[in-house]
Amino acid sequence: MDSITIKTLLINAGLKVINIDDAFVYLEDPACIFPAFDALLDYAWIVVLGLTVVMLFGWGVLYIINGVKLDSLFQNAKSLIMIFAVLTLVKPIVDLVYGDNLFARQCEIKKVSREQVDELLNLRHKDLHETIDQTSLEIVSVSDSDFISPQDNEVQYDTDTNDNRTMLSEFSASDIVEIKFQASDNSTVYITKTGIKIKRGNTKSASWKNNNPGNIRATSTMYQLGAIGQSNGWCVFASERDGINAMKKLLSSKYYNTLTLRGAIYKWAPAKDNNNPERYTQYVSKSSNVSSDKPMADITDYELEKIVRAMQTFEGWIPGTEQKM
Repeated sequence: MDSITIKTLLINAGLKVINIDDAFVYLEDPACIFPAFDALLDYAWIVVLGLTVVMLFGWGVLYIINGVKLDSLFQNAKSLIMIFAVLTLVKPIVDLVYGDNLFARQCEIKKVSREQVDELLNLRHKDLHETIDQTSLEIVSVSDSDFISPQDNEVQYDTDTNDNRTMLSEFSASDIVEIKFQASDNSTVYITKTGIKIKRGNTKSASWKNNNPGNIRATSTMYQLGAIGQSNGWCVFASERDGINAMKKLLSSKYYNTLTLRGAIYKWAPAKDNNNPERYTQYVSKSSNVSSDKPMADITDYELEKIVRAMQTFEGWIPGTEQKM
């Protein structure tokens, strides 16, 4: 079972998938409750704010109707605002005493072999087909932002070719000898030692076409990051994982490790290149649950993986079509 299908099925089962490699699937401990604290405080803050506004309005109307002086209203308002302020300051005070972001503590990562995951998912698939009476099924419309269909993230294949199931993932970096940018349809062509040509296109996502999740530009030092070539000015990598590793290597280098996460994003995607680095920073920080003010030198491997995955999404990683030419 391919990585995308495994990830899709696990996410739909309510699990948080951190990473998948050739040997293991890395899952966030489903019993971990620390990330929920942060969301709980956010919701509590909104509820308290709403109640404060409603009570202030109600008391104000009653005082005016009953002819009570506004001094009493202001006194009650002051008390409510003080309560609201104390509740609002709970989180930063706890963090200050704790010395870190207690409510964003990282959960333990569970490492499960792909063989075990494949076996369980295949058994589930088999059981479903053996036990469900097909005549009793009803067609329903599902609309859920948390549901990810495999087709949304899966590589599509051109059905006009005879051998349309040849995937780029079947080849290693050493198998690919040439990269070409095809301007006619804005695609990237990977050419192997044996002469097989695999074209990636049918999407505006340069990052996906080039296996370059961070949209790293081609330079004279790109091969040190693991690039196998360039296409239309962008680095090209043999696999998504190679592209992810290149991002991590860059962000851990001397060019970024003296900066905060915010500084790193501003350097990675400067405004002069028509980027919105502040929006980029807020998205990555929120998605990875890492403070934008945290120094890159203090970021753990686990946090860095979440950061580059958030960057991959923001950079516009959208799968297109793979075609054997």
